[in-house]
Amino acid sequence: MAQAHTISTLKETFGFPFRSPDWQGRFLVGSALLILSFVIPFLPAIFVYGYVLGIMRQAIEGRPLSLPAWEDWGRFWKDGWRVFLVGLVFVAPGVALLCGGTALYFVGSVSLPLLGTSGGDLGGAAVALFLLSFAIFFLSLFAGSLLAVLGAIPFPFAAAHLAAQDSLGAAFHTGEWWPALRRSKVEYFVAWVIVFGLFGIAYLATLLAYYSLVLCLLVPVLAAPLGFYASLVAGALFGETYREGMTTRSSRRKVAAKKAR
Repeated sequence: MAQAHTISTLKETFGFPFRSPDWQGRFLVGSALLILSFVIPFLPAIFVYGYVLGIMRQAIEGRPLSLPAWEDWGRFWKDGWRVFLVGLVFVAPGVALLCGGTALYFVGSVSLPLLGTSGGDLGGAAVALFLLSFAIFFLSLFAGSLLAVLGAIPFPFAAAHLAAQDSLGAAFHTGEWWPALRRSKVEYFVAWVIVFGLFGIAYLATLLAYYSLVLCLLVPVLAAPLGFYASLVAGALFGETYREGMTTRSSRRKVAAKKAR
């Protein structure tokens, strides 16, 4: 299989946001939307999700990577919601387990002062309920986090299939994209390592600013462009990995068809 992430392709992927026409203004708009998300939770980020899906679509189609103009706001809004819904479904089991364990822990915590009596059996039952809810909470914390991570791992590939097919349902047609993911698992792992590293650097820089007396008030202003850049690179990397995986799958199908004749 052709290697999706060579030195030359990585150099192009890392640098494309700063080589695009009018990149300063387009990058500024994306960063501003993420800054606005600190004031108006979630909704401005939907446009960014859709924008990043557009970058992923460029990579899938093999087009030169560039920052598109912020013009088709309706498309960005639609694509952003589709990406959000797909991600929500993939991590839903883990989130549900985390919420369930937290709710049970809350019930046990509230029951202790309400049901407790000094030295009585009811007090012992309340303590037992609290300890049980506490144990379940930690188990759900571990299991829920694990499920959420396992759900998040294939999510970019599903989102890429959404972008390629321009269909929300395509993301859940795992039989169409899972074989390609398995065949490009090494490249996909490398992409995840790079993306994780980029977001880790962004998080570390934001954390250092947070603990600085001078820069702590500017955390959103610093975090937004770093997060936007990491998202752009992630969209390009996962789009390229998807293209390579699907191309290899198509090539193998053609070879198998020729042998069958």
